[in-house]
Amino acid sequence: MARIMVKVSLAEVAEDITRFLLDEKHETLTEPGSVSPVLNPEKLAEEILARKPDLVILDYLAEDALSVKAMQMVRDKMPLIKFIFVLADEPPLAHLVLALNEGAAAFLAPPVARGALDNYVTRALSRQREEKANQEEIERCRRTADEEKACSLEQSLTIAKQTRVLRQYSLLVNHLLAAPPARPDRKVLVVSDSTYQIDLFRRHLEEANFQVLTAKDGQAGLETAHREHPRIIVSDLEMPNLNGLELCRAVKNDKALVPNHFIICTANEKKIEEVLRPEHLVDDCLLKPSRPEDFQEFTARVALGLLV
Repeated sequence: MARIMVKVSLAEVAEDITRFLLDEKHETLTEPGSVSPVLNPEKLAEEILARKPDLVILDYLAEDALSVKAMQMVRDKMPLIKFIFVLADEPPLAHLVLALNEGAAAFLAPPVARGALDNYVTRALSRQREEKANQEEIERCRRTADEEKACSLEQSLTIAKQTRVLRQYSLLVNHLLAAPPARPDRKVLVVSDSTYQIDLFRRHLEEANFQVLTAKDGQAGLETAHREHPRIIVSDLEMPNLNGLELCRAVKNDKALVPNHFIICTANEKKIEEVLRPEHLVDDCLLKPSRPEDFQEFTARVALGLLV
């Protein structure tokens, strides 16, 4: 259970959100009169800090970056508080990027779907727990360094850097996957002669609401691409029939196929530079993921294909 502050100007939307949260046994901090937007960022930040919520669901007010300013003021004093913004209309992409860079966890557009709300609240609170654990680990290392000289400042900085990188990947996934799952560009074709690799990729991509298509080799992948027109293709490098580079060139040079984002995965780091040579037309190349944080990066880089 979390303490969640709801400050949304549309009464029906605020009521729906509050009802959904109460059903999930969260404590809601929705004050009387909170249906009126607060147009002063300092006042809004003071109001939020006084209640000390875990998560704030707030109107996104684009004028003068009011909502982002209020979030910055709050996070300067309590950096673990998460924000989900409710969009009254569709702001410019630059506004969304600014909000994400400053710490926004997600965006919702009314009418708010319960599944989307549950998903974003769960993600935000999960990230909060991870950040808190990372903070505690960094502090533990610092104490150990002071007491036993066993944990260097460099190690602490590395932990902090990794935490920031993983947070950015999570924000990117949240932003790019905010549209309904029915969008046609959610199709990802995974091409590999390894059933084990396909199953791993499928599980992580489906958790991120992608529709996953599979093919067991390059030739089958080309046939599936013609039949299904996927927006994103993830392929092994070494495969029978057509290898990953041959498949990429065949797909990219075929005018009957929609423009696509082609990613090659390889187990050999030394081959990445060769794969990314311009004549191969590959958009991205990465080492095959194995650890949880590797899959988080993998999912983010697949999601990045939605922007291309």
